Amino acid sequence: MPSTSAMQSEPRPAHDGIEIRPMSARSPEGAGRHWAVAVVILTLAGAGIVLLSTAKYGAGLSPDSVSYFDVARSLVSGKGLVFHTGEPLVWWPPLYPMLLALIEFATHLAPATFVPFLSAVLFAVVIYLSARLLQSGPRQPVAYSLLGACAVLLSGPLSEVYAMAWSECLFIPLVLLYFTFAQRYWSRGGVLSLAVMTLSTALACLTRYIGVALVTAGVATIILASGVNLRTRFTRAFAFAALSLAPLGLWAVRNYRLTETFFGDRGPFRLMLVDNVIVCAKTMLSWYLFGLASTFVVLAWIAVLTITVLSSRTAIRRLTRSLKAIFIGQLPTVLFLVTYTIMLLMAAARDAVIDSRLLSTIYIPATLVVLKLIWDLFSQTQLPAIASVRKIPAVLLALWLCFPLTSVAWSTVSRFKDGAGGYSTKTWRESGTVAYARQMLSANDSVPVYSNGPDVLWALAGVNATMAPRKTARTLTNDLIGQWPPKDGILVWFKDVGRAYLFSLAEMEEIANTVEVARLSDGSIHRVSSRRTAVPDSGR
Repeated sequence: MPSTSAMQSEPRPAHDGIEIRPMSARSPEGAGRHWAVAVVILTLAGAGIVLLSTAKYGAGLSPDSVSYFDVARSLVSGKGLVFHTGEPLVWWPPLYPMLLALIEFATHLAPATFVPFLSAVLFAVVIYLSARLLQSGPRQPVAYSLLGACAVLLSGPLSEVYAMAWSECLFIPLVLLYFTFAQRYWSRGGVLSLAVMTLSTALACLTRYIGVALVTAGVATIILASGVNLRTRFTRAFAFAALSLAPLGLWAVRNYRLTETFFGDRGPFRLMLVDNVIVCAKTMLSWYLFGLASTFVVLAWIAVLTITVLSSRTAIRRLTRSLKAIFIGQLPTVLFLVTYTIMLLMAAARDAVIDSRLLSTIYIPATLVVLKLIWDLFSQTQLPAIASVRKIPAVLLALWLCFPLTSVAWSTVSRFKDGAGGYSTKTWRESGTVAYARQMLSANDSVPVYSNGPDVLWALAGVNATMAPRKTARTLTNDLIGQWPPKDGILVWFKDVGRAYLFSLAEMEEIANTVEVARLSDGSIHRVSSRRTAVPDSGR
């Protein structure tokens, strides 16, 4: 048997006569130790970014976050999967609120206290799993794995997600766990890999409804995998789909019994495919292009890659083979990218708004595919000065990482100073309207309260409020006169809460009798009572 040194000193022939030369004389054990130490450092850095981002007021809060906390509180108090108003949880899957409730029950800490630490741990897991996925190639250098893990650490969309109390914090690690074992099943088969694929998919579906994209990708992966006969493949695919969807199916049945909808009323279907595709493309480009300087780096990367590919007479054949190798070798990842994007575009046609949050799930698999492609092409280069040429993409990637490093550092400092985001910012925490409402209503909680931001009042003031009436194509202001409010009470109106789908304050004044109690810089407070006669049309 040839010695290790001899194996490392001689070029290894690759398929199709292309020469693959050794990358380094470093022993695998030494490289593995260095990789492990570097990954530990990166995971700790990721946890540190999350903890710094949430140090001011805790994790960022959006309307979704407030709902998760509310349901978790109800679970701990024994009321079940309902909001404090008694309405059942239907719009969101239950796993993330259940995790919060479990931790709250075990630690006796409120979710607002422990969620930053939970998100820090989950982000560390994401960085570790990403590094493992990027290290999967037998001849792929350690540098690519670590630089890819750095790209995850310094990802703008992921740093935003993990600064907020969002279910994506749990969903993304589950997706990466699926990738890890789907790739293993694709290359080696095995019932254990299939079992972990099934479990991670079932949990992902209970975390976010779009987790069903994993079911579609998984079924295709199992059917296309070799090593067993076709009948076994179809049997395993059916079992995978049935077991993965069973918990979500039970949840859908429960929802229908309570609300006569499987996943909540999502509104009418709106065909906006082209607009959504453009938004999707722009958002993804913004992850990699941070301005003119970063664009030049990316263009230089593309130029070097193009020159490398075209450096021999077999350029087209080598490029085609590399793309085919990526497609076949990373098929589970590619299938998920396709199915997730299609399902997201379908969801956006009804209720979802495509943004960096919803697309953050595909940042890691997209980056994985790009890095695998670059390594595969450069590993087959036939340019002179092979060793130097192969370092070019790593050098350009390291240079490009300077731009997200600056961006994430700036956003982390900003969150450290002003809050993580959403309702956990200085603007909301020092809101005059919230403070006035808290003081006014704390002494009399029997008065009905209405607002265009009931989640804000519940999260920041502990005030139980009902959402102001919603606009629909069939509901006009005159239709609500004499019908709203159902009981006389207080209307708390915020200026910058958004929600254009609600009636405006001016329209509310037409619908009901309103008397302004206080006008503040960020909102106003009114006494409201039912109006019995319609306001005459003034020709607006």
